Amino acid sequence: MAFEFLRPCQVNSKIRLGRPKDGGYVLENDSLDHIDVVYSYGVGWEVSFEKALYGRIKKTIRIFDPTMFDMSNIPLNIKRGAFWITKYLAKVVYFKTYLLALPVFGYDIKFYNEGLATKGVYKYDSFENHVRRFGDVGKKIMLKIDIEGGEYEMFGDEGFQKSLDHVVQIAIEFHDLQDRLGDLERLIKRLSDRFSIAHFH
Repeated sequence: MAFEFLRPCQVNSKIRLGRPKDGGYVLENDSLDHIDVVYSYGVGWEVSFEKALYGRIKKTIRIFDPTMFDMSNIPLNIKRGAFWITKYLAKVVYFKTYLLALPVFGYDIKFYNEGLATKGVYKYDSFENHVRRFGDVGKKIMLKIDIEGGEYEMFGDEGFQKSLDHVVQIAIEFHDLQDRLGDLERLIKRLSDRFSIAHFH
């Protein structure tokens, strides 16, 4: 079969966390008990998954996204008109306040205005550097990646592959599958010596 490489393995239990539509993920449940910290790359104004995951594991969750509060969004929205720039600025104020308030409501969820890349440049840094900077070296990590197509470059990078030694579980949103099935197959096969597919949809 052409898609045999995507066949999930048998697992004891799964759990779906996050909102019903886009933004939710199905995870292998048992291994969540062994996670020390979560790194979630790509927020996009929506943290229902991270909040639900924190409710399940009660461990620090680090969330990253360099795009939402990027100043380049301002001239783009100005060009679209007064309604759009007003809407964007209101969204920024609301969501920044919301993220800052999460610890007040008992969530150990920390936001970083940074993104994931193979090396440090501008507001982006490597997973290895983030783990070192935040004092999580040697901890068991869950990794969530939703970076709008950048996942193929990340998983093709040798340095990133080596930095996955302490990663217990990965949740990934793959993009542009109609054009990148070959890249996806190579990515999955490269990870298969250390990870198995628990769920795919």
